[in-house]
Amino acid sequence: MKKKYLLIMLFFGIISTSFSQVTTASLRGVVATSNGETLPGASVLAIHVPSGTQYGTETQSNGAFNIPNMRVGGPYKIVASYIGYKEKTFENVFLKIGEKLKLNFKLSEEASQLDEIVIKCFFFITNITGYNFIRPANTHVWDVKCPV
Repeated sequence: MKKKYLLIMLFFGIISTSFSQVTTASLRGVVATSNGETLPGASVLAIHVPSGTQYGTETQSNGAFNIPNMRVGGPYKIVASYIGYKEKTFENVFLKIGEKLKLNFKLSEEASQLDEIVIKCFFFITNITGYNFIRPANTHVWDVKCPV
């Protein structure tokens, strides 16, 4: 009886998976410099304009990215960015059902100068008979600012 039950379950499992359909699309590609060097850690953001749905990822060590399970249709606005480079945008991109669209980005260098970098450092210490400890519960705390 158990074998018969197992065979029936296996049969229906195979049939149900054979009727499954893909209802999404995906986006893949490479982000590189204008010289052809890949940019690991670059950000890629795809925005489905009508709904505002956002899909994002970072590139791998070889500059490649993959965004699976994206909504079919469009238009999409797709932006690649990396610190020190001008961002590149593709607009009015449409995805078809089951499609694996390939988009490659070439980013050019952007000269920019930072105005300032502000680093704030706060920590709490407790002085117990001349020793400094990280603040235990229910003790007096002094706010000490790190020197710049």
